Amino acid sequence: MPVNERITSLVDEGSFVELDSELRSINMLEFPGYSKGLREAVKATGRNDAVVRGHAVVGGLSVAMAAFDFGFIGGSIGCVAGEKIARTFELGTECGWPVLIVTASGGARVQEGLFALMQVAKMIATRGRFRNCGKPFVCVLTDPSMAGALISFAASADLVVAEPEARISFAGQRVRRDTEEEHLASVRPSGVHAIVPRRHLRGLIRSCLRDESQGSWAQELRKHEIPV
Repeated sequence: MPVNERITSLVDEGSFVELDSELRSINMLEFPGYSKGLREAVKATGRNDAVVRGHAVVGGLSVAMAAFDFGFIGGSIGCVAGEKIARTFELGTECGWPVLIVTASGGARVQEGLFALMQVAKMIATRGRFRNCGKPFVCVLTDPSMAGALISFAASADLVVAEPEARISFAGQRVRRDTEEEHLASVRPSGVHAIVPRRHLRGLIRSCLRDESQGSWAQELRKHEIPV
């Protein structure tokens, strides 16, 4: 689903306000072909990087929000994407708003090397500070949600919901096949609270944000999730 449609499908009509759209990645390591890849990704998506972030209203409640555009180099996390996720948590902390993030990422952007991997620590730190404000963090895992996105913030959400058949893993199938003697069948990740069809996501998120008591979320999850 295109990122604009994804955001529209979850927030109150016309409420999303994008921030930091001007931030763009550069080829700081002079990685071969990366500059061309960036230009092609910008042309293909009309965006400067893989994460769209801002604030919106969901069910009448203000939220800090970010969503990944998988069309931009596989939703990979480089310096700009990591900074935008960090700023999303910082906005939630500053304003006392819940945070809503939709992932679609293959992991860290290899063309940015250690600079990309450093974003994991930054996102974990800002997620930790946001936890102290007592507001919920809801993360929607779409296909795929891998590696750096999963371990840095997605798996730590207060409510983790996944779309049916979304690939969720630290490593992709090719890596697992190369490192495991036997192919592992897909299983439901223990950190996912519910697998929810796309048409039910908006209603579930609104219900859970209206009632921040996590003890009451179980009933809403049973109402919307599908059996696996």
